[in-house]
Amino acid sequence: RDSSSSSCLSPLQKWFVSLIESIGPTTWDEIRSYNITSLSYLYKHHVSGADGTDEYFGTYGQHTDEMVRNHEMLSDFWSRAESEEDEEDGGDATRMDVLLLGMHGVDLAEDSRLLAPPQQK
Repeated sequence: RDSSSSSCLSPLQKWFVSLIESIGPTTWDEIRSYNITSLSYLYKHHVSGADGTDEYFGTYGQHTDEMVRNHEMLSDFWSRAESEEDEEDGGDATRMDVLLLGMHGVDLAEDSRLLAPPQQK
């Protein structure tokens, strides 16, 4: 990586890149190919059946109110855009159904909450 591109990174991005560099690009590619980086999301959305209630954002929930407000504003925006398109097409206006889910490692910490992975034959 050249110094000009790394100077454009935020401190969080620099930290993340340092973690990837420490394990090597081959290992990182393998982690990504198995969707390990998405396990919290996959669990929350497909296994637990979370409906978006009781979610929190930030380690201690300090960003929850902001995230919920942003989600509501964006949902309203896209619903209005969809409504205008539906009206132009002569269809019915519908509210978009988008879940706001937090991704937390704690969701994966309890073995009883997880499904066994499919086994290859």
